[in-house]
Amino acid sequence: MRTRLGALDNTLRGGVWYEDTHRREWRDWHAVIDTASGPEYYAQPYWIQYDRKYPQDTFKWYLEDKVELGPVTANVGIKQFSNHIDRIDLFGDSEDTSLSSKSKVLFSGGVQIEPVAGLDLFGGYAENFKALTDGLLEYANADFGEIKPETSQNWEVGVRYDSRLIQASATWFKAKFSNQVIYVSSSTEAGPDYLSEGDGTFFNAGGIDSQGIELLANLRPTPRLNLYGSFTYTDATYRGTGNATLDEEQGVTPGNRVAGIPEYMWVLSANYRLGPVSLGVTGKYTGNRFVNADNSWVAKNYFLTDLTASAHGADLSNWLKGLDFSMSITNLTDESYLGGISGDYAWIGAGRTAVFTMTADF
Repeated sequence: MRTRLGALDNTLRGGVWYEDTHRREWRDWHAVIDTASGPEYYAQPYWIQYDRKYPQDTFKWYLEDKVELGPVTANVGIKQFSNHIDRIDLFGDSEDTSLSSKSKVLFSGGVQIEPVAGLDLFGGYAENFKALTDGLLEYANADFGEIKPETSQNWEVGVRYDSRLIQASATWFKAKFSNQVIYVSSSTEAGPDYLSEGDGTFFNAGGIDSQGIELLANLRPTPRLNLYGSFTYTDATYRGTGNATLDEEQGVTPGNRVAGIPEYMWVLSANYRLGPVSLGVTGKYTGNRFVNADNSWVAKNYFLTDLTASAHGADLSNWLKGLDFSMSITNLTDESYLGGISGDYAWIGAGRTAVFTMTADF
């Protein structure tokens, strides 16, 4: 609904959203027909270990109001989620149960000011919510009676500039992630189920605090040349559970940096069009990262260089119309580095790789 009061434009929106999903999970075992000849197996399983289904429904409502007054645009919104999951054991080996989570009324708002053409000043705040997942219900005998959904609060403030020659932005951001869901086995020292009546307990513990800045610039000094650069600084640290024994069991030291997140990253790239061919070079720096939460293993910083070249067949010859060609070489200098990081592990990054692609449109 849109209304206008003098110079003031007001737009009010609202809506609801409903989703009904079903997931079924089972594990069955099949005998291999002949291991000497191949992996083929009998279609009929000789044992079904378990069989469960997880019907789930999610409901959301929201309201948003946007006000425009000259160079100022402001918006404010509220929303709320509710989620319900059932576990139905088709074998009857475990008790059927359910799990519900409902957010509080979540607030979001922001303001954008354009004092002169092409220049934007902006700021915003948003609250987010993650419903409890059916993955928790896969633990047949776990206790999740006191568990709460994970939440986050997010802030950002920045400036953007857009002109024919340059597009640039600078943003400060901050996020607070809370109510982290963790699982503690009753067999560990930190497990609260001292009678071992269940396999373990899910509960909320700690979270992550992060803040940083991001700088971006895109420059086009000539119609043929495009230059791009970005810089990111991130300070992300763990908040403890409040229980020293549990922190030790989870491998978390309050104040330690979050594993896998570098403090500094930057990228520089250039793209140039030479006749019918586009050429590009990109360099990316990734700073030191901790592999584990106790910050005892450091993955060293690295710098990767990529080259690309592409051309439209129609720009080369009428005979090649409908064909596109591209060539890319990643990690041009064949650097040795640790790439992906997850779960206290680091994977060796890919070496120099060249790929040629031809695409036909007919």
